[in-house]
Amino acid sequence: MNLKHIYWRLESKYYKVCGQLLRWVPVKRNKIVLNNFHGFGYGDSPKYIADEIIRQKLPYDLVWLVSDMSSEFPPEVRPVKLQSARASYELSSAKVIISNVKVALPYRKKKSQFYIQTWHGSVAFKAIEKDAQDKLRHQYVKESMADSKLINLFLSCNSIQTQEIKSCFWYDGEVFESGSPRNDMLYKPKEYQQAVRKKIGLAEGKRLVLYAPTFRDSHRTDVYDLDLIRLKECLDSSWGDEWQVLVRLHPNVQNRHLFAGNEFVTDVTLYPDMQELLLIADALVTDYSTIIYDMAIMHKPILLYTPDLDDYKGDRGLKPVYFNLPTCICQSNEELLDYVSHFDHDEYSNRLNGFLGDIQIFDDGFASQRVVDRINMETKIVKR
Repeated sequence: MNLKHIYWRLESKYYKVCGQLLRWVPVKRNKIVLNNFHGFGYGDSPKYIADEIIRQKLPYDLVWLVSDMSSEFPPEVRPVKLQSARASYELSSAKVIISNVKVALPYRKKKSQFYIQTWHGSVAFKAIEKDAQDKLRHQYVKESMADSKLINLFLSCNSIQTQEIKSCFWYDGEVFESGSPRNDMLYKPKEYQQAVRKKIGLAEGKRLVLYAPTFRDSHRTDVYDLDLIRLKECLDSSWGDEWQVLVRLHPNVQNRHLFAGNEFVTDVTLYPDMQELLLIADALVTDYSTIIYDMAIMHKPILLYTPDLDDYKGDRGLKPVYFNLPTCICQSNEELLDYVSHFDHDEYSNRLNGFLGDIQIFDDGFASQRVVDRINMETKIVKR
């Protein structure tokens, strides 16, 4: 038995003990506990739900489970250390629990509690959950199946995702076709984009291409060999204007310095809000990530760089919808640069419209408001 398995067993015992000790703690109907990627900072859909609650000045006690207590939060949000006795207490006494991942949390759910699963993607182009059950860790599958039994409401942002939730997540409860709260950001006005650029420290006048590959289950990093300098030069000459490259590696990628040390490249891996990066990007380079959908609904160019396509198909598996995307799947730097050089923006736009036309999209910039309205129904909390 390796150290990870020992840790998982100890963690499981810890959860059970906490659940037993705190099962008599009363539920507070104004308390909401939020979890982002099991301890990450203020981001993803939980952030936008909290922002909407704050905007409406609703009398909720907002608790955020976080690993790094130095993370920044609005004054209305109360950070609590994940994997602590305090976190177990907050979970056990919360009326509403919101999470974007399906992992075990240190509490035993009460019948009066309401658990909302936002998930952290939109359209799964790769096999996930039940579809990838034989390729996922046994412990994760076990936790995910147990988690599905606890969920009261699963959010969906499009018709494809609704079907995935029903078929892949071991879940037969209510699917709320609210749109994704994190995608509300993608409908912000241009003035907001300027504010984000300023926050990151990006110069005015340059167009932005975001390189955001997903992680590999094997944790290999040799696939992140995109020639960013040649890509920038190709965009400059073929698409016009001057371009700047933003690099956003997945949180599961351990080597965060693969593209450091170039004046044309800005590392935004640690920037807390992925959707803000998509909002300001003029083009996206990715591989198998669900952010393809997020970029598509903004009608922006998407470039696919997949040097390990054959291996990825064999290791994780790709769904048919991936091969129907309105862009070219490039397996080498040369293929990608050639595609960029001959990119037909009108043809791409027509193909993108056809692709989106086959999907019922629930995103419209008001998902967070709909989710908060639903929370108010469950808690019977009214605006002051």
